[in-house]
Amino acid sequence: MSYLVLARKWRPKLFSEVVGQNHVVQALQNSILNEKINQAYIFNGTRGVGKTSIARILTKVLNCEDVKKGEPCDKCNQCLALNENSLIDFQEIDAASRRSREETMNLLETVPYLPASSKYKVYLIDEVHMLTKESFNALLKTLEEPPPHVIFMFATTEIEKVPATILSRCLQLNLRLVSEEEIIDQLSKIFIHENIKFDEASLKIISKAASGSMRDALTISEKVVSYCNEDLKKEDVQNVLGIPNEEKVFKLLDILKDKDTTALVNFFEDYDENDSCQNLLESLMNVIQEVSLLQFSKSQDSNL
Repeated sequence: MSYLVLARKWRPKLFSEVVGQNHVVQALQNSILNEKINQAYIFNGTRGVGKTSIARILTKVLNCEDVKKGEPCDKCNQCLALNENSLIDFQEIDAASRRSREETMNLLETVPYLPASSKYKVYLIDEVHMLTKESFNALLKTLEEPPPHVIFMFATTEIEKVPATILSRCLQLNLRLVSEEEIIDQLSKIFIHENIKFDEASLKIISKAASGSMRDALTISEKVVSYCNEDLKKEDVQNVLGIPNEEKVFKLLDILKDKDTTALVNFFEDYDENDSCQNLLESLMNVIQEVSLLQFSKSQDSNL
């Protein structure tokens, strides 16, 4: 079997495997259990938080031959076909590369035809905000009166660019950034399963660098694991990601506190050119934020 990168290997296939989006999962499962199926959904959120993964799981549930408690069985022909990207009644389209009216019309021409083997034909349009105005107008006509056998799903990172006329015909689901704690918990489970050694400090660094994206956390992990030979240590992870150690950050903070311009110039003259200045400044901001929160917490305690 060919090697699968962590982001693909650990892509959720069930609602229970989705990280950090319980509010969306619960809403979808409730609608399924109550048999209230919308004909158009739009998933909004930053990159790597689960938009298309949740859309694919929803597609499985809608066509699964043995749904239990709002979850697909992941074993029937419908589920397996979608997992293998061979489900003929499911089309995933990248609007960034197929955005013209002509391409949209070609897609919509297939809408009236009944599904080949599924209950629903599902059209998933990723980065839907990239469609042209003419494409949106063509799509709107179909969304106004969609055939009962068709479900549209849209994913976007910039929902403000989607016309209000489209949004008003969709169930809008807003995905949030995944918390650092949730990312750490998921990475810990994955590393243990993959027999990758790690320390807690490494997980914290990766989770912070991921900026709320579970997929980015796995992509970063792939890079770090390759460098560290499956034995993650804090210093190695910092090196790979170009993150300065705490000693450098606190040294810079002291210089700024003392308003010592000469020391500041010397600091950056001696700064390793392989280290990222952006990462240094971000680390400095994080330290200032943590110190400020600590001081605020102490002042609140003293007032009690």
